[in-house]
Amino acid sequence: MSDSDDAGDSEAELEGNIYSDVLTKLRSLQDGSEKDEYSRTVLSDGAKSMRELIELIEEHKDNTMSQETAVSIENGFTAFIQVLNNIGMNELFKKDSSIAYEIFYSYINLLNLTGMKTYLKRLDTQVYVKILYDQFATVILYVITLAASYSKLTIADLKEPLDNQELLLLMLKFMKADLESDSVSTYSSVTHSILSFLWSYADKTVVIPNLIKTGYPEAVLKWLSVSNR
Repeated sequence: MSDSDDAGDSEAELEGNIYSDVLTKLRSLQDGSEKDEYSRTVLSDGAKSMRELIELIEEHKDNTMSQETAVSIENGFTAFIQVLNNIGMNELFKKDSSIAYEIFYSYINLLNLTGMKTYLKRLDTQVYVKILYDQFATVILYVITLAASYSKLTIADLKEPLDNQELLLLMLKFMKADLESDSVSTYSSVTHSILSFLWSYADKTVVIPNLIKTGYPEAVLKWLSVSNR
């Protein structure tokens, strides 16, 4: 084996170690019970681990992510998704709207991270990172869609930093790239997830001003006029 091969192997091993701790945390969430408190812990700790993972990816964005590392991250994240599918979020949130409210903001704030904003802006990024962010965005949107349905949002949620107007605007622009493109015949899964979230969010009448201020009524009217042609 050449010196360059040795260097490559060492670099790959180091790259894997960067994420090993946080992936271990995600996998460890599989070990628990079906009690409500465990479900809350899964959601809370999952948000913390996702934040750590996204920040690590962003910190090392100047290094090209290898396929091996991407697969390792994907496998660890898939283990977390399986736990989410088994904890019964609907039942948890229905029993306690305060938990739904807490989890709503824990997850929507993940979209405020630099890496996720870069993704929502559709800026160029390394191919494996984009694939991972596709998955992260889908899961985040799934959780906040359910949480929003049971959260008791109030007039306080119209004020910064709870208004999320920057994120709502980024979501709108993300969807426009699909919904207003002549070259796109099918929409991304993330666009579908954003639409599901907005349906849930808009059902809370008190926060509709946030949607109005970010231009959603005009956009929806435009999309409807296009679809009717």
